[in-house]
Amino acid sequence: MIISFLILCSFVCLIFPKWLFFLPERWKKRKYALLTIILGYFILFDIVLLTPEPEMVGYITVAVDIIIVIILLLLKKYIKPIKIIQAETLMETNKKGYSIVLDTETTGLSATNNTLLQISMIDADGNLLIDSYVKPTKDHYTGKKFTSWKIASRVNKITPDKVENAPSWNEIKDDVQHIIDDADEIIGYNIPFDLGFLESHGINIDENKKIIDVMDLYEAMYCKVKLTEAAEHYNYDTSSAHDSLEDVKMTLHVYNKLKEEFTYKQENDIQHA
Repeated sequence: MIISFLILCSFVCLIFPKWLFFLPERWKKRKYALLTIILGYFILFDIVLLTPEPEMVGYITVAVDIIIVIILLLLKKYIKPIKIIQAETLMETNKKGYSIVLDTETTGLSATNNTLLQISMIDADGNLLIDSYVKPTKDHYTGKKFTSWKIASRVNKITPDKVENAPSWNEIKDDVQHIIDDADEIIGYNIPFDLGFLESHGINIDENKKIIDVMDLYEAMYCKVKLTEAAEHYNYDTSSAHDSLEDVKMTLHVYNKLKEEFTYKQENDIQHA
């Protein structure tokens, strides 16, 4: 009975994936794959429990595995894991293409249940592409109007009165999409978080774009830290952190320093080879 109930819950979530608000952002793009696998194995366990002949269990397991693989292949277009460039490919980033650095400030951590408050983008030379507060309107799913976000405002210092006269998301959405479309590379610190919010707000991110997570690069070189800690490591003033424009500048600084270090390390390795 319990297994049957879990199967039903998995099936319902597969049809209504927005209910998976509890999933971390990095897993949201894999929700269809996760649910298919979970649903498949719940069904498998249910069949095993009902199978009177033990020798049939092995055949049933293989059959269910094959079905799951087929379903995943059919759902391939919906499964878009974000491609992250690791440290070993740091110097292979697009030299000729157009790169942007992106950061957002939001009312909370969940792209499903929260909304954007600020978005900033600069190019790889530090030129400003967009920097705008965003006036929250309503939750995309519940229709509930955002009136306060006390926990988030303690961090980003963005209060309701600060965005009262800001443009709505619909007013700047096309500009954001245009910048994203023109870019070959998208750089950010914990970039899956920002891209998750953009996609939940209707921005299309081409799965063939090169995505660079500077947090992962720093972790590969040193350890996993917050953006402010990585910036302070490279003597960058972080007193204005958690403003998205300051954060993209900070991210670009850390990224450039990591590239310098990686180049130096490569040259040293060659000399001592």
